Formats: sequence, C-alpha cells, structure tokens
Amino acid sequence: MAFAKRSIDKVSKSPVVAPNFDKSLYNRCYNFASLTCLLCYNPSNLIAGPDGRPLCPSEAIYELARESAPKPAFLSYTIRLISHSKVSPHTLTLALHYIYRFRTLHGKLDNYHTGSEYILLVTALMIANKLHEDVSYTTRSWATMSQIPAAELTRAEKTFLCVLDYDLVMSKHKWNLWQYDLTALLRLHGQFRTLASRSNLHSLPPQMHLGIAASPMACVAK
Repeated sequence: MAFAKRSIDKVSKSPVVAPNFDKSLYNRCYNFASLTCLLCYNPSNLIAGPDGRPLCPSEAIYELARESAPKPAFLSYTIRLISHSKVSPHTLTLALHYIYRFRTLHGKLDNYHTGSEYILLVTALMIANKLHEDVSYTTRSWATMSQIPAAELTRAEKTFLCVLDYDLVMSKHKWNLWQYDLTALLRLHGQFRTLASRSNLHSLPPQMHLGIAASPMACVAK
C-alpha cells in the first residue's frame, strides 16, 4: 500500500497540538497513535502468534522498533483528525482491529517506510466509520480532513479491503476478545515507553496517566 512521500511531508509538518484541553480525548488519541505505530513498524511475527492473537511477551520490548513511539507530529495529527471527525470510541476500537488484522495478513508491510502510519491510520478510520457510524463521511470528506488526496485514499481502501477479504463485521465474542487483546498491546507499548525513556532513545511526547495503568483499554474503548 504505497503512500506518496509528498503526502507524508504535507501532513507531518503541521504544528504540534498542546495536550492541555480534553485529557480524556488526549489519552484516547495517544493510545490510538501509539498502537498504530506499534503495529506499523514491527514485524507481524513479533506481535501476533500462530492463532492470530497478540503474543506480547515482555521480552519483546527489547526488539521493538524505535518508531513504535508516536512522534509529536503524528500525535498532533491524530488528535486533530479524531477531534474534527468526532468518531466514536467504538469506531476507534474497530479501526485498530482492522490495522492489527491488516498487519498480520500483509507481510509486505514489515519493511515499510517512514510515514506509513498516516495512511494506515486514516484508511482504517475511514473504513470503520463507514461500517459502524450511522452517519459516515465520504472518501472526499476524509481526504479534506486528512490532507491526503482522495485518489490515494481510494487505492489504500481497496488494498485494505482486499487484504481483509472484505470481512469487516465482528461478532460479540470477537469484540470481547479484542478488548482483552487491546489491553495486552497497550501494556506492551507502555513497557516499551518506559524502557525508551530510561534509555533516552528518542524524545517521547507527553503521556497523561488517567487510569491507563489500571485499565489501559478504557481510554480506547469505553
């Protein structure tokens, strides 16, 4: 799923949003951006087991890519997009499930280039919004909100749907399992963040802890 470099440059140069408004929204966006990067920049066999469920062993934090932590520009972009689109927390949860399945099914993404998290995030959100929301946006509307050309979004959407075999509906059982899996993925990313901070691997955006440690999936799915 190619993403033109000019589009990456355009969407990643916007000013960073200061996380001093809605703390609940900020946490939700931070978790969404973090898991998008975690899934985007790490080999699928490091994240998922043979049964397709997340492995998330603690020792995996030493093998995770540096890009697993969202850059401030991407976090800012995620906040603006989610704030403007006003998608529901359930839509975010569904979009993350699509990203996870796409990554575990599409091995070619294992060596993807910088900036791929943008198109991955927008495409998954767009598909989840069309399926889950009573009133959904058109591809052209998503192009306006995301600053990614409609033609690129259309190509990305077709690729996404083909990889997922148009299997988009989740049963209640699968939904409940995904809530559990989100907890495991967020815990893994939290351990990675702690390690990265201690090692000074890179500058990390601020994270606000509002019950994340006790119930990490709540900020994404409640």
